[in-house]
Amino acid sequence: MKILKIDSDKGYFSTDGENWIAIDEITKEGILSLLNNIIENDVELDEYNECLLKNPAHRIIYENIYKNFEPILNNKSTFEDDCANLYKDAFIKYQEQS
Repeated sequence: MKILKIDSDKGYFSTDGENWIAIDEITKEGILSLLNNIIENDVELDEYNECLLKNPAHRIIYENIYKNFEPILNNKSTFEDDCANLYKDAFIKYQEQS
């Protein structure tokens, strides 16, 4: 499922892979939804390309989202392992006390 795309000189995002919204209308809930999609699903992002984004606001927002999400997508298994290990020690300690 594609969640970020560049089309007609503008950037767009989708939380469901079907309905596209202009990137300058994204909210914090939209960003969280995109992150959850990256973690839970196989997703694609159109690579950031400054020349394809004519709208300056779209360029800035798309670039920042892409630069933050692309490393997570490329290192998804490491990210998932880190999340799983985050509370592992506390969970083990809790089990020992029970």
